[in-house]
Amino acid sequence: MTRRTVTTPPRSRSLALQRDSSVPDPQDPNAGLDALSALARSPQYRRIIRFLIDHPNSYKGQIQEGTGVATSSLGRHLAELESTGVIVGDVRGEDRRGYAVRYTVDVPHVEQLVDQLRIELLG
Repeated sequence: MTRRTVTTPPRSRSLALQRDSSVPDPQDPNAGLDALSALARSPQYRRIIRFLIDHPNSYKGQIQEGTGVATSSLGRHLAELESTGVIVGDVRGEDRRGYAVRYTVDVPHVEQLVDQLRIELLG
């Protein structure tokens, strides 16, 4: 019996930058409010976002050094911000094993969240 090898083409970087399917749908009003709530309740989240606005494509170590957020909690903060779609990594979650991830703020998504809240509050 001959063993057949199946090869798959390498993932392109643009595919890796697409929003993870585990991120809440940006059209879901509750998902947007949850994301804004996370930002409002944590000055550490806001420091991380501000740093990433000024330094897109930063690695976790660079973010820690630039923000002063404790290493022990930074991973949890990045995961929370990523789960709400506020930041994105250049490597998809299931492909991260052994890879360093660079993080960037998804500015259009954050703008959409702020606009959504403004519309809900002010009509």
